[in-house]
Amino acid sequence: EVELPADTVKEGRVLMKSYRTRSDDAEWARNGIVATVYNGEAIPVV
Repeated sequence: EVELPADTVKEGRVLMKSYRTRSDDAEWARNGIVATVYNGEAIPVV
C-alpha cells in the first residue's frame, strides 16, 4: 500500500484511483452507498 501526502488526498482524484472492490464494499454499493478504500479502510461517500 502506498501512503500519500495529506495535500494529495485533498485533491480527491487519488481516492478514486485507490478504489478497490471488496465484498463489504459491494454489499454497500447494493444499498446505494459508494465506498472508497484508502489505506485499507473503507470510506463511505454519500
